Amino acid sequence: MQSIPDLIAQLKASINAENEKLIKQIVALLEMIDDAKYKQADFEQHLERIPHQFALEKPNYRQLQSIKADLLKVFQKEYGMVGPGHYRTLWLSIGMAVFGIPFGLIFSSALNNFAFLGIGLPIGLSIGIAIGTAKDKQAQQAGKVIHI
Repeated sequence: MQSIPDLIAQLKASINAENEKLIKQIVALLEMIDDAKYKQADFEQHLERIPHQFALEKPNYRQLQSIKADLLKVFQKEYGMVGPGHYRTLWLSIGMAVFGIPFGLIFSSALNNFAFLGIGLPIGLSIGIAIGTAKDKQAQQAGKVIHI
């Protein structure tokens, strides 16, 4: 397997207008991995996929997105690191399902009109965003947010 600085050099050499943002994000992740805090062995399986993209004439954008997502999953699973806004996005949907639908049922049952079933969804959405934002702040204070 190639060293991380070699992979970074290859990625930087392949930047074009189409994939510039994605490659810069992958480079930022690789630089984090190259840090002494993280074990390269945890990422080895995903790092081996990067050179295969440069054997092609033009790197496959979807494969690069997949590599980035896989690297982020390892950071989350092994080190508890998350991307910015991760918990807000997660809790938005949980809030709608766990709080919104029951509140909608309560309103519609109390008013005896099931047209009010949808009124609970924005309530659940608000609750979910509030919880997710609070958890994002906790992660930020704990230094568990990846800034890419």
